[in-house]
Amino acid sequence: MNNVKKKKKKKKKNKNKNKNKLKYVYIDTSIISNKYGIDKVKRNKYYKNKKVSKISIITLSKGIPFNVKLYSGNRNDGFIFMVHKLKLILY
Repeated sequence: MNNVKKKKKKKKKNKNKNKNKLKYVYIDTSIISNKYGIDKVKRNKYYKNKKVSKISIITLSKGIPFNVKLYSGNRNDGFIFMVHKLKLILY
């Protein structure tokens, strides 16, 4: 009888742990044309070598911004994704 109670408590504890985990996270990267900017501005070959910046946002499933980061315009989206992935693991 005592073992049954322990197993029930353990199952209940595991259910509560899963509730706090993020189920869905959305990552979006957008390019901003930046004619007169100084910080985080680089030329991008897809925009006729014009000066641009990239903004990357992570949002939770309910649309709440979780992390916003500004990058130079020549940064690859794969690199940005890996940086965000590391940040999610740390949280």
